[in-house]
Amino acid sequence: QQQQQQKSLQMQEMQLRQIEEERRQQQQQLQVEQQLLERQRQLEQREKQMQLQQEMQQRDQEQLEQQLRAQRMQEQQMLQQQVQLQQQQQMQLERPQLDSQPSSSAAPFQAQDPLAKRQMLRTGP
Repeated sequence: QQQQQQKSLQMQEMQLRQIEEERRQQQQQLQVEQQLLERQRQLEQREKQMQLQQEMQQRDQEQLEQQLRAQRMQEQQMLQQQVQLQQQQQMQLERPQLDSQPSSSAAPFQAQDPLAKRQMLRTGP
């Protein structure tokens, strides 16, 4: 009987060791799964950050392009104003010669160029 008890004890110890080993393996597997989950979470976060950065860069680029377009428009307007100014100055230089020519009593200013005439009417003599 004592032998039987000893055998039973040995069996129980073996079962216990087996159970502990299984538990240890499960614990290890859990740890590995947790590490994998954490790594996946970090990767997703990095991906999100990169996407955000890309969106910000795209927005910056669009803003820059918009500023460039605005600047070009401004330069164009300034050029047009400059051209208009030069035309007006040119007309003012030509005006005294036109005024000194004998003009008909109907109009104090007679311009050969209809555009110049229109501009003179707008700005006045």
